[in-house]
Amino acid sequence: MRGAVLPLLLLLSACATQTSYSLGDGIASYDELKRATAECQAKGGTVRPGGQGDTTRLNYYNCVIPRGS
Repeated sequence: MRGAVLPLLLLLSACATQTSYSLGDGIASYDELKRATAECQAKGGTVRPGGQGDTTRLNYYNCVIPRGS
């Protein structure tokens, strides 16, 4: 039981320190990424790749906003 508590606490603390959302549907053209990046930065966030998926689609990218921004 104790072994499962620490990973759960780490997961919860990571969730509490930031929020993120997908950039939406559509093609990740230069203009769309520039617009979405400016919108994300206005909220205090940064655009980051999502990991796996199609890098040519906007939903591959996330706007990550630290809590308190």
